Amino acid sequence: MRSYNMISLQYWSIKIEAMENDIRSIEREERNERALRLAEQEANRAMNRIVHEADILSRPGVYDVHFVNVLNAKFQIYLVYGH
Repeated sequence: MRSYNMISLQYWSIKIEAMENDIRSIEREERNERALRLAEQEANRAMNRIVHEADILSRPGVYDVHFVNVLNAKFQIYLVYGH
């Protein structure tokens, strides 16, 4: 069995507790940055769809494949959840 120096344990315990608020703050900032990044990606995707809509829809089968994928996903959800 290992023995530990109680002073050292108390020192590190206090140090870790002191960092707890900083760590929570950093985690909150990272979540906010991620949410902002995802929102920007969605906005860019939507803008590209608007700008290039005619080109996208003129491609053979692109809309059909997307529509089939959406229907398939909804059918899978129905099978799993019954909605």
